[in-house]
Amino acid sequence: ISILICSNAVAKNPNYILVFIDDMGWGDFSCFGNEHAKTPNIDRLAGEGIRFEQFYVNSPICSPSRTAISTGQYPQRWKITSYLSRRKHNEQRGMAQWLDLKAPMLARILNNNGYSTGHFGKWHLGSVKADSPVNPGNNGFDRWVSAPNFYDNNPTMSDQGREVKMKGESSAIAVDAALDWMKDAVKGDAPIFAVIWFGSPHLPYNSDSANETLYSDQRKKMREYLGELTGIDNAYGRLRDSLTEFGIRDNTLLWYTSDNGALRKVGSSGGARGGKHSVYEGGLLVPAVLEWPAVIKEHKSSPVRCTTNDMFPTIMDIVGVPLDNFPVLDGISLMLLITGNVSVRPEPLGFWNVNIPGQ
Repeated sequence: ISILICSNAVAKNPNYILVFIDDMGWGDFSCFGNEHAKTPNIDRLAGEGIRFEQFYVNSPICSPSRTAISTGQYPQRWKITSYLSRRKHNEQRGMAQWLDLKAPMLARILNNNGYSTGHFGKWHLGSVKADSPVNPGNNGFDRWVSAPNFYDNNPTMSDQGREVKMKGESSAIAVDAALDWMKDAVKGDAPIFAVIWFGSPHLPYNSDSANETLYSDQRKKMREYLGELTGIDNAYGRLRDSLTEFGIRDNTLLWYTSDNGALRKVGSSGGARGGKHSVYEGGLLVPAVLEWPAVIKEHKSSPVRCTTNDMFPTIMDIVGVPLDNFPVLDGISLMLLITGNVSVRPEPLGFWNVNIPGQ
């Protein structure tokens, strides 16, 4: 049983920051068992917030899992069962080319409820061009610096629909863009909702050279992979420190997890069977930590099975949007877990996958 020590009342109008990491396995970070990874910032977070021991994505691949986190629904409801860039494959199988604008997007709902909203990093729910009906701006985000798919160091990004060539380590770029927006957004009266979706540690593994040198005892590909993990950790540490600098850390719900399990050649499932593309636990079980200092006063680990579908109804519950406003929600609110004593998930989880040629 996980007993969480919290304040007597849920803090009002919290900020929300959701961090998604791309292709990170359960056992990739030091705090989840990797003996080689140097990730002190995320290790620190995992030792202070709620560490989920059984947190699952709703699909073992990117676009569907991003649909689940954005809608609180199984991605199959929106015909998103593969990654959206595979147009011919998707057309043959009757899948969507982008997320339907009728979907109940988390950012749009929060924006309508007074939140200032921003998306930074990988989008992968459709085009990020200025004239696209499904770019982040048309899905509820006031500010967005986004890539259509995964992105590497020195990427070309879409800044509000304007193509911009950027320089720097990929994770740092996303966090820098988010912080540049936040430093002004927090001066206003509106609380903020930020989505930061890293492009690492996705193939082809191109670490910043300074991070790669930390792993000189490893083979080349592993040095690059571990270096990308450290790049994520460095960016995450700067994000967390900046929340304190901005004076908003206490009442900010900061939640990080991964979009699916790792590729098996370099990433770690922590011993679970399978990896990315697989509905075995190696493809679905991912590390997750939630921090909210104003409410969660003491670190605990939770054994309760949770999922990315739960993030949407949890935030709706905190904001005060009635959950019965939604005709279908496949996740549940985790507020009882956050503020109380929960030992078993009250509803089962379901997972689907579509075989992808060549994978």
